[in-house]
Amino acid sequence: MAELESSTRIDAPPARVWELMTDLAGAAGRIGAIKSIEVLTDQPFGVGTRWRETRVMFGKEATEEMTVTALTPGESYTTEAESCGCHYTCVVRVAPEGDGSVLSMSMHARGVTLFGRVMGAIMTPLMKGMACKAFAKDLQDIKAAAERG
Repeated sequence: MAELESSTRIDAPPARVWELMTDLAGAAGRIGAIKSIEVLTDQPFGVGTRWRETRVMFGKEATEEMTVTALTPGESYTTEAESCGCHYTCVVRVAPEGDGSVLSMSMHARGVTLFGRVMGAIMTPLMKGMACKAFAKDLQDIKAAAERG
């Protein structure tokens, strides 16, 4: 269905960016679109970590449950979620670049029900630009926090 990608350069070391990327408790205070996060597992951030995230998407509040399905410590993690007949996979990565970092996010959505496939075909062209802007804003919020120190 849809592949979305965004990235930004951050004037902070990858370890600092990783710390912010994986700090679920502080995410709502750092990323403007996130209204709340409820962590559903009692474990350090890693494969199997689950949380319920409420954010403003396209002017409306939406709550999704996400699960970490892959992790390379200090480098990347993958989350997966299902909603509205679609399966979403999101990969968040940090890599060193000079004396800073590059933070990137990519998302793939795939319709798993007839409704999800039909709505995806109709809505993807309309929503792709708005979703890319939302990703970029999330990355800018993390960048601002990392560069503040």
